[in-house]
Amino acid sequence: MVLGVGILIYIALRMPIANGMGWGPTVLFAFTPLWFQPGMWTLIMLLLPCMVIGYTIGNHLHLRLSVATLRGGIAWLLLANGVLLILRATGAMS
Repeated sequence: MVLGVGILIYIALRMPIANGMGWGPTVLFAFTPLWFQPGMWTLIMLLLPCMVIGYTIGNHLHLRLSVATLRGGIAWLLLANGVLLILRATGAMS
């Protein structure tokens, strides 16, 4: 598992981004003073439990759902999203 994640990170870092800038801006963002804005660390600490809960729920769903059930659920979500987009485009949701 760890090897697979390492390979994915390696591949992602070698892939150029569409604008040709590579991963430089993304990496530089991690070292900017934006992390030291007032309230940023409070927000991170408040959202960290949400991340753990989401990861746990996602892991349990991934292990318990069959492929057919997952595909059916995705199909229904895509259908509902398509219907909502059509309603929005026609002005029925305003």
